[in-house]
Amino acid sequence: MPVKQIPIPVPKFSSYHIKLAEICATALWEGVNFETGLPGEISDEVLLSNFHVAFQKKIKNPALPSLIDEMQLRQLIRVCKIKAMFRSKLPLDFQKGIDSISNHVEPIYNISTKRNAPIGRLEASTEATLELSKNWVNNTNPSLNGNYRVPFSTRILFFACPEMCIFNYSKALEKAMQLQTRPQAAIKAFNQLMMDGMMVNRVLLNQCQLPTRTAMSVANWNKIAKTDWWKRRVLDLAMLIHYQISVPHINFIKKAKMLTSKVK
Repeated sequence: MPVKQIPIPVPKFSSYHIKLAEICATALWEGVNFETGLPGEISDEVLLSNFHVAFQKKIKNPALPSLIDEMQLRQLIRVCKIKAMFRSKLPLDFQKGIDSISNHVEPIYNISTKRNAPIGRLEASTEATLELSKNWVNNTNPSLNGNYRVPFSTRILFFACPEMCIFNYSKALEKAMQLQTRPQAAIKAFNQLMMDGMMVNRVLLNQCQLPTRTAMSVANWNKIAKTDWWKRRVLDLAMLIHYQISVPHINFIKKAKMLTSKVK
């Protein structure tokens, strides 16, 4: 029997690594691919605005049809580079997944974002992710051995529900952090490790401020700026860069070194 691997926690990052991650996050916010330095298909600001506004309109008026549609989801898949899902034997059922956002995610969101919520943020995030993940395919086995779409679901929830404690899950991070190879079984531990990482790096992350808006409404920008969405985005990229899953363009590296050298 192979030796069980112990999950690797999020490290305490240096000021340089957090600054580099924040510069890369800002590039994405502005619609720039931080690995190439070239314009991307869509900015994080627009993705966040589109998904959040669509989700909130449905929350405020449950009788409305979902404003999140297949075209938006296909764009998200391209931008987040998770097209490997299409190679699965079980095709994505977009309508089933969209319906699950209303039927399963919205109730969890409504309960977990209340003052004195009866469910913790991590528990709610994990539950919402799992419920949504298993509804993108016609899942013949709804157990943890079934077919889930965890990375895809975390990307949707990350942009649609910035108030929730959603971390972007990826198979590459799963491997680097020595988590279980089934995302649906690993997501709980992953969320806890990332939340612990937020605490370990809280001093530097608290210095990270949501960039100015160009597409988002003032009200939505102010609302999101009060959440830890931006800190989670920066930590997400710090992890990808740390494990060399993503490599920033040299210009961003030089900028981070220059800015942190001035602080010393």
